[in-house]
Amino acid sequence: MLAAADPGSALGWELYASQYAFAEGNGLSDELNEFMRAYTDATAGLYALMDMHLNYDGWSAEQFEDFCRAYGFSDEEVIAELRSKFLASPSFYACRYISYMTLMELREEAAAVLGSRFSSLDFHQFLLDMGPVNCQLLEPYFRAWLLTRNH
Repeated sequence: MLAAADPGSALGWELYASQYAFAEGNGLSDELNEFMRAYTDATAGLYALMDMHLNYDGWSAEQFEDFCRAYGFSDEEVIAELRSKFLASPSFYACRYISYMTLMELREEAAAVLGSRFSSLDFHQFLLDMGPVNCQLLEPYFRAWLLTRNH
């Protein structure tokens, strides 16, 4: 196992796993699974964007409130709690989402390159064998793994 990932990266793996669970047979209707995937994607992306605006762009409380209201948040306490959460953990939610998106892209790439030889089980075993590492460390190992499967 390589060096452990930061908490945001590790939770990117959790987000990936939850999305995968919505894609596979889990007893829920196809419509509900599709809704849950879309909702989770949208919420995680929105939180990442809020995190970046506050902690990278340096948004004021007023700018953040305006943004929240534009996305349907109306409760001032909820907006204040969200702002506090993002300010207390700078880049956590952005890192979580970027890690999740990277894992999704790696899976899509593996499926495209390997075609009928692609196995979700093999891909997930690769991820589990790597352990909770950040995606920058993961990608070179993924390339090597992909080469070994593409013969």
